[in-house]
Amino acid sequence: MTGLTCKVEPLTPTIGAIVHDLDLRDVVQDDQLFAVVHDHWIRHQVLFFRDQALSATEQLALGERFGPLHIHPAAPYVDDNPALMQIHADADSQRNNGEVWHSDVSADAEPPMASILKIHQLPASGGDTLWASMYAVYESLSEEVQEWLLDLTATHHMSYTGFTVITNRSVSRRWLCTRSSERIRSRASVRCSSTGGSREGSMNSVLPRVMWCWRCCLTR
Repeated sequence: MTGLTCKVEPLTPTIGAIVHDLDLRDVVQDDQLFAVVHDHWIRHQVLFFRDQALSATEQLALGERFGPLHIHPAAPYVDDNPALMQIHADADSQRNNGEVWHSDVSADAEPPMASILKIHQLPASGGDTLWASMYAVYESLSEEVQEWLLDLTATHHMSYTGFTVITNRSVSRRWLCTRSSERIRSRASVRCSSTGGSREGSMNSVLPRVMWCWRCCLTR
């Protein structure tokens, strides 16, 4: 499959594709190229781009093409920019952000619809990040179960206690995290995507964002 100068290689029947022969820095300036990437993202849900040389500024600019950037309520960030979230783990880390299946900050008023993740250092083996298609999960259910789920809600709860000691955040930011450590929100168990129009299970996120590893998260 091709679009302008890029080639798209699907990884599974339901989710994920590698985009070849494309420089993401060009996507920031080229509306037609952005539309191609956006369409492939809607179709495949997760896109992988190899051998990219995005700076932090360029990654943030790329994220802003998709929408306003999400600010994580407690996580550390890079270069005094709260929209550029840092993720780091090593043998001495007490917390691993990817230990369980999850949807990012789903108890927020507007959780991210997407993330732009740039990897700076990989282990020799392991360390894979896994994704699941909640569209495929919903579509695999019988019509009766799908209809039954439409009337249900799910309660999302998150405690940010333990996130408050972050050396690169201002005093006011740490105070905010401390005073707002508990977040609880009820959401529909099934909702329509804000971008593609398909129904999905509510484990999926709904906004964009940017992270240091880097990850850039985007809002609707």
